[in-house]
Amino acid sequence: MLRAMFLWSCLVVPWLTLFAMDKKLVRHYLPAALFITLINTIIDQLASYYQWWIVKDQLFLWSKLDIPIIYGLFIVGSMWILRFTYGKFLWFLVVNAAVDAFQAFIAAPVFHNTGFISFGNMSQADIFLLMFGFSFILYGFQMWYEGESPELLIGRRSKERT
Repeated sequence: MLRAMFLWSCLVVPWLTLFAMDKKLVRHYLPAALFITLINTIIDQLASYYQWWIVKDQLFLWSKLDIPIIYGLFIVGSMWILRFTYGKFLWFLVVNAAVDAFQAFIAAPVFHNTGFISFGNMSQADIFLLMFGFSFILYGFQMWYEGESPELLIGRRSKERT
């Protein structure tokens, strides 16, 4: 019961934090977050097939996906990271590296030790590199979505956002 409550909170609580973000910004960053979530969903399916990692506890019996993490923490976290760092590429990379390192080297071992996941054919360093690689796709998609060239955005904010 406690495990299910934890999984539900990983899915629901991040979405509740979006009430603190301006609705315009949610709509602005949601397409990039949805795109990277689609890619993460595909990667999670590949992880299940190739046993890169195995998710043991599921919210839904019919799913092999890590739904609370992908559709809760990951999608909303992507929007918050874009909200505070988009237009500051180096800062964006630092924040993503820190979040991805936390996920790969701290959260994943805790989830492994508590029985939520087990490591398969991927090391923690591989998981970090995979997640960190997502950050380039996320940033690139947001740049494409805004229709701005890369040299305008790297290192400074091109448009002031609140």
